[in-house]
Amino acid sequence: ARIASLDFPKNPDVVINVGNKLQHNSPQPIVAREAKFIDMRNDSGSMGNVMNTEVPLVADVAYGLDDLKAAVEGIMTSATYRKARERAQEVGRFSEKAKALRALVAKNPEWSRSPMLADRVTWEVAQFADKDAIIVHEAGSVVLHGFDFNPLGGRELFFYYGAHLGSGVGTAAGVKLARPNRQVICLVGDGSFVFGPTALWNMARLELPVITVVYNNHAYGGPHSRVIEKTAGGKMVQRRQFVHDYLGSPDMNMAQIAKGFGVDGEIAESPEQLRAALARARKATVEGRPYLIDAQVARVGVAWAEKPWIPPISIARVRAKKV
Repeated sequence: ARIASLDFPKNPDVVINVGNKLQHNSPQPIVAREAKFIDMRNDSGSMGNVMNTEVPLVADVAYGLDDLKAAVEGIMTSATYRKARERAQEVGRFSEKAKALRALVAKNPEWSRSPMLADRVTWEVAQFADKDAIIVHEAGSVVLHGFDFNPLGGRELFFYYGAHLGSGVGTAAGVKLARPNRQVICLVGDGSFVFGPTALWNMARLELPVITVVYNNHAYGGPHSRVIEKTAGGKMVQRRQFVHDYLGSPDMNMAQIAKGFGVDGEIAESPEQLRAALARARKATVEGRPYLIDAQVARVGVAWAEKPWIPPISIARVRAKKV
């Protein structure tokens, strides 16, 4: 209902993909099957594996876009220019409606709670980020509202779907190497972060001033949701005893982990603390140092207990010899 209310143009005639690897795990097609599909990227081995491709363009996307732009301009007429302008205006109206709807997130009655809503963390980071910041996203289901991405001189999104297995921090280091004069902010979930924090050491060694924000709800949110979705009648769901998703008891301190790699960091438990932490992160990066914020986020959704059950396992208690 929400998307329908926006009246966004449906059933496109042609879809052009530029650089996306099209990793997909949904029964719904990424692109409507009736649309003509143009695929531009340098990964020729997987072209056509996910969907029918009318025009495969194997190219570096920078050079490829230059050539594609020149080719399209060569066949444009006054009528097609007019149609393109009308479509751009239509998309602009959609974007304004979407922006207004996204702003409603701040009406949540728990907007100022502690631990924070993931949406509040995102909102605070969006208010803080430079107008041309690059956001590296590996924060799972976190919705990136409020950033107003615009690759034409504005903020940019670098999203690489690594199955939430820890690619975010290393990706952010690489982005900063490639774009040293742009603010780089890495948004990563706690489950993803513990898979791959070692690039923090590279940030410290190479003086890569990246700001890393960990959405820390002490849980694997994705696996938790998938168990409920796929096995609603299973024992774990029925008993509310999940063996695989709770990352507390003991809680992991991501700021201390960062310090072990030579990167300063701190824990933020409330919106006020987060704003202060972001200010200190800016100061650190201006001075040439990376910084990490361990943002404490509430576990929300189906079947989360205030104090989740954990398997009653203690090897120390069952050992025959105290060694």
